[in-house]
Amino acid sequence: MKELPETYLSSDKIPQGSRHESDDGSSSAGGDSDSHNTSETPGSTNNAQSAAKKELQNEFMGHDETRYANRIKILLGVIFLLTMVGVVTAVYVAMSKGETNNFENDFSKKETYFLERFEKASTMAVNQTRALCTTFTSYSTYQIDGNSFPNVTVPDIAQRANATMMLSGAQVIGFFPMVPTPELDEWQAYAVKYQDWLSTDLKYTHPGVTPRNLTVEMFPFHADNAGPYPFVAPLWQLAPTPLDWSFVTKDFSSKAEVRAMMASVIRRRHARISDDITDVDLNALYAMGASEAEMSQPKSYVIQSVFEDITDDAPTVGILISMFSWSNLLKNLMAKATMPMLAVIRGTKACSVEFTYRIEGPKATFLDYGNLGDQRYVKLGLVNDIPFFNRTWIVPDESMCRYHISMYPTAEFESHYHTSQPIIYTCIILACFICVLIMFVIYDVMISRRHNFLYGATMRTNEFVTSLFPETVHKQMLQDAYAETKNAGGGAASGNAKSMLKDFTAKDGVAVTQDMFKSKPLADLFPNCTIMFADLQGFTAWSSMREPTQVFMLLETIYHAFDQIANRRRVFKVETVGDCYVAVSGLPEPRKDHAVTMARFASDCVNAMPALLAKLSTELGPDTSELQVRVGLNSGPVTAGVLRGEKARFQLFGDTVNTTARIETTGAGSRIHVSLDTADIITSAGKGHWLEERKDVVHAKGKGALKTFWLKINKASNYATSNTDSGTSSGGSVGAADTEQEDTSVNEVSVKEVFIAPQPVSEKYARLIDWNTEILFRILKQVVARRDASKQMPTSEAQLRQLEMDTLRSTRIVLDEQVDVIMLPKYDSEVAARQVNPDDIVISEDIHDLLREYMQDVATSYRDNPFHNFEHVSHVTMSVVKLLSRIVAPDLSTSADKAGDDHKMLHDHTYGITSDPLTQFACVFSALIHDVDHCGVPNAQLIKEDSPLATVYKQKSIAEQNSVDLAWASLMEDRFAPLRRIIYSTKDEFQRFRQLVVNAVMATDIMDRQASLNRKSRWIMAFDGQSSSGLSSDEAVNRKATIVIEHIIQASDVAHTMQHWHIYRKWNARLFEEMWLAHRAGRADACPSINWYKGEIGFFDFYIIPLAKKLKDCGVFGVSSDEYLTYAQQNRKEFENKGAEIVASMVKDLEEKHSTLLYL
Repeated sequence: MKELPETYLSSDKIPQGSRHESDDGSSSAGGDSDSHNTSETPGSTNNAQSAAKKELQNEFMGHDETRYANRIKILLGVIFLLTMVGVVTAVYVAMSKGETNNFENDFSKKETYFLERFEKASTMAVNQTRALCTTFTSYSTYQIDGNSFPNVTVPDIAQRANATMMLSGAQVIGFFPMVPTPELDEWQAYAVKYQDWLSTDLKYTHPGVTPRNLTVEMFPFHADNAGPYPFVAPLWQLAPTPLDWSFVTKDFSSKAEVRAMMASVIRRRHARISDDITDVDLNALYAMGASEAEMSQPKSYVIQSVFEDITDDAPTVGILISMFSWSNLLKNLMAKATMPMLAVIRGTKACSVEFTYRIEGPKATFLDYGNLGDQRYVKLGLVNDIPFFNRTWIVPDESMCRYHISMYPTAEFESHYHTSQPIIYTCIILACFICVLIMFVIYDVMISRRHNFLYGATMRTNEFVTSLFPETVHKQMLQDAYAETKNAGGGAASGNAKSMLKDFTAKDGVAVTQDMFKSKPLADLFPNCTIMFADLQGFTAWSSMREPTQVFMLLETIYHAFDQIANRRRVFKVETVGDCYVAVSGLPEPRKDHAVTMARFASDCVNAMPALLAKLSTELGPDTSELQVRVGLNSGPVTAGVLRGEKARFQLFGDTVNTTARIETTGAGSRIHVSLDTADIITSAGKGHWLEERKDVVHAKGKGALKTFWLKINKASNYATSNTDSGTSSGGSVGAADTEQEDTSVNEVSVKEVFIAPQPVSEKYARLIDWNTEILFRILKQVVARRDASKQMPTSEAQLRQLEMDTLRSTRIVLDEQVDVIMLPKYDSEVAARQVNPDDIVISEDIHDLLREYMQDVATSYRDNPFHNFEHVSHVTMSVVKLLSRIVAPDLSTSADKAGDDHKMLHDHTYGITSDPLTQFACVFSALIHDVDHCGVPNAQLIKEDSPLATVYKQKSIAEQNSVDLAWASLMEDRFAPLRRIIYSTKDEFQRFRQLVVNAVMATDIMDRQASLNRKSRWIMAFDGQSSSGLSSDEAVNRKATIVIEHIIQASDVAHTMQHWHIYRKWNARLFEEMWLAHRAGRADACPSINWYKGEIGFFDFYIIPLAKKLKDCGVFGVSSDEYLTYAQQNRKEFENKGAEIVASMVKDLEEKHSTLLYL
């Protein structure tokens, strides 16, 4: 067989923590000196072990191949992702670029079209005004009065100019004759003579308006004051028609800007365009034909020559000025559907103006002065600077104003072309890639899951083997598995995990058998070992009252603490069988101090128990602290090894093991029973003062009489907190001064003083109060969670208080409030969906304190009866909680899972009890109060004694009604008002809670014949199909719920009869004692011993067993109904066999007990 690599066999990989021998061979635990020096700490040992295991597992599990496969997978993933990113990016960029090109091309077309239309429009405007100039020239040539320029007046100028303005877009047109300065007086006389043209035009434009007469005195300029210029150009005719002659008083030719343009026009014989009009007089003239809005917009005027005749070289005799708004030139150039653009007009040379228009279809809207175009488009090369007004009809003149136009696209224009298609197509392609990727990932996950499952199963098996077997055995098993897989697979590691998993967990007995005998069994003889058996005394009876989860919680907590102590003490845990914990010292690594080490370990375990149980009492019930651990130690040779086959385990064999079991079973609770062999080894180690010889002789099965010892335990041990040893014994017990110097941080349980002295009754009741408080408080959280989810509006405080006072002042007795059917809330899927985890609900600590205070009041309301006391109702409460937990979690059928509505199925299955936490709270509450102030005698005796209570409660259910009234009155006290508002907040909740408490407590009166017959008939009506056929579905369900609730409290009240035999015997003896004391006090006709045996048999036959069968017939309690019925039948059989002797024994014990008390 091929050996493992040297790494796995080297001595430094073998844990040394279990070796305790010094250089001279003496034991480190010998004598009174217990300093514990080792060459290797537990941490370093564990690290060495982990390193060796990890190295072996890496090779055994094929980690190299896995790493290579993972690297290739990562590489493929990276290539795939890069390809995906490249393709997706290329598609998106290409489509986006296509849209951008479409945008740029379309804008270029729109720009060209607009500029062409603009040039045509502007050319037409100039040509129209030029045509009017020709009209003036023609008229002067053919006028009949013989006048010539500048004495020319064109009739109907308004109509002629209006036609020109409509076609050119001009808003004001004026004629300025060029009057030579010497002829000014003559022209003024001419103007006065021919002033009728104004009144004639006003008849058409402003009927009824008559201007005042023009006189020579109205002219501000004359021949003697005309200035240095050779001519004057007064404004003579104007359109639109003015209302008076004020305009002729202005000499516009005297303005430098106008005269310069006139000079250029005369010189070049071509039209000129002005800068933006800013002159006051020119603005006033422009205002005659413009609106207020147009006055704030850019505006210019064009000057053209009026020639003396139509010949090419005719002199200029007048000037025609046409004023216009730029918007008139820019509008009506584009179609309606055209996306908006910006037109930026920029003046050059003599002009410094710049302004922006928004061109949107036929509309041209002035935005503001300046260039508002997005300069980003300039960088993109989309903007062209185009000159106009100087292409065809204006001869360039560097001194005159020149204009350029630039077209900019708008964001709307661009967004029209930038659609979501690139993203859509990119997403489609990306989705295809992702789908492929997901398929690969799913495939990889499935492969990884399979691999991880096999690997995890193998590792769990390895951990399981590690926990079951000593290190040397574990290493040998791995070595064998390593060699087998190498030989079988030719060095390949791909099948190792599966092979190893099959080796340890396969259920195929044939396959296991074929491989079982290929190697020698892993077994050896260890001549010097000490074995410990530790058993929980009282566990069987305790577990019969608990849920399975609570049983496992107890065992896991205790065994975990023992495991931690074992790791610290370097003791090997063999196994746990039921509640028995088996450990051994002295194997697999032999050690001379095996008995001393095991004694210390056993002492630590016993000392840890009280603290562990006290901590668990609040969760698992107060009687948990009554459990005790019983320990047995024995030393001798042991055969140990791996018993192979299905579910292989490390086992111990030999007479030493059997003797240890006998030593443990004949021991006592909270004590360590030691065999003679172990005692001799401890004594030889100098620890004889730890031992105390047992006085009585132990008779063990198969061993006869045995001499044994008790290991003295220091209950106030400092074993966990001391870091040094005194070197001398300060006492005669384990742990007084013999504690090893060890790290105590491993076990948090052992860092405290763990001895708990016997508790007085008051402290026991305090634990009961705490436990009951926590039970109710947890259910209160469920109540609040359900209430919050239902979003009910609370009833006012005044109304609730009135309801509470009504119950206190009512003249009705409690029994009269009992009803056949209690209506529980209907199922609401929305409420179920909204409800949060009750553990997340926060209730004030003040409410918790009030609840505990109320529990204390209830506890003190119970009399000191042997049976009907607070301890018994706590036992009843435990049963109620257990049954409710079984109702809450029944075995749902698969149809519920398929329906996908477990909450609804659970509600219907349990008749609505699970959907109403208030119902569950009422059940537990009723269990706690149902025997308040019980006087220790039955109701029949109270009636016979003519008790005042019998009169008050009309000779019916006296004790039960009294309990309800007393507990209810206490709850209604003002100090518990906040607690009550948590229990119920609406009228419906209050009434339901009251009704549930009344019905539940009244159901505990099982001796009233009429009440029993009534309950029987109600059961038949609820669960007999024919009897309930006439009821509505809601009433039928709530009738069943009411019956189930009453049976919960009934079964719990006598739960001891349906639990373990020891539990039954305990409470049966207490009930017998209570009735025996009543007879002794003269409150019973006969001694209970006379009919106790037959009475118990009849009680089982006619009440207990039928009641247990009804629990099963309800169909809501799961396996608890079977458990209760089985225990009831077993207890009945046991009592039938032993009942007579038990009754005689109880009478004898009571006589001795009470005669002694009487003597004292």
